[in-house]
Amino acid sequence: MKRFRLISLVFIILVIVSNVSAEEFKYKGILIRHLIKEGDKLYGEPGQLVECSINPVISDFSNITVRLDTSQGLRIFEKIPDYYIIPYDPQFSLSWIFLTLKSRDQIYTDNRFEELEYRYHLAKNSLSLFPSDHHLREEVLSMLCELTERYERWRNNRKEGYGKSIVVCEKYLREYPDGIYRDRIEWQLVQLQNDIYEYEGCAEGPLKQAKAYEDYLSNHPNSKVANEIKLTITHLYRVAYECIEYPEEEGQEGFTKKDGEKFLEKSVKIYQGLLKSNNLTTRETANIKLYNIKHNRRVYCDSNEWDWE
Repeated sequence: MKRFRLISLVFIILVIVSNVSAEEFKYKGILIRHLIKEGDKLYGEPGQLVECSINPVISDFSNITVRLDTSQGLRIFEKIPDYYIIPYDPQFSLSWIFLTLKSRDQIYTDNRFEELEYRYHLAKNSLSLFPSDHHLREEVLSMLCELTERYERWRNNRKEGYGKSIVVCEKYLREYPDGIYRDRIEWQLVQLQNDIYEYEGCAEGPLKQAKAYEDYLSNHPNSKVANEIKLTITHLYRVAYECIEYPEEEGQEGFTKKDGEKFLEKSVKIYQGLLKSNNLTTRETANIKLYNIKHNRRVYCDSNEWDWE
């Protein structure tokens, strides 16, 4: 009888300790990788907020239980290693995410498309977890602008446009109208809004884009990315020239050879102006482009340009 009472007492103490420990080991975390794959479906995206707990008896940090809200409701995943999760803490989490996104190393996989998808989800999901006045929010949102464009280009091969990318860029410009990345993201937005999937050998497409970019530059002459805009415009005039000089069909579009020569001359003139730029990379880029033009190298029709990209 005494033995039974002793066992019962020990059991009660264990239950009490267990309950206290369970409370101590419950915490919020942020996923930094997918939780599990079932068939073709992945559960849990990097950057998502989850409820975590550690078994109070085992106390094994490689044996975490994760509660995740899914489209099918709450799901519980057990025995998740701790390296799948970082603590949710405004003083720590976004700093970890920011430095991870800045890293040039492969941080998730050697597959570059899966790596891009990982970074995109990490940035997108984590942004919703922190207040608008967090000192790193603008940095991560600016990264998301680039990541979203690259992600959409890969997923859709540009065929379905850049709807998500435009929304993210507009979000940045709305939240940070005087932000440190404003000029770059404004220029990105203009390109996204004027994107043409395929020129199909017609000069009309590149000329339409060149006009839109020239109008933008005229209204933003002091843009921090003015040189980049000019390089893009010169590229488009070269494409237009080649579409006219080497047409797929005779007499298409109503352009003459003389029109094409004017577009090439305009391109050369802009490149020559960029040789005086204060930016070394811009000067050397213009120099290489002029050299290619001098040697009749093409950039669009059967491209054979000597390039470094």
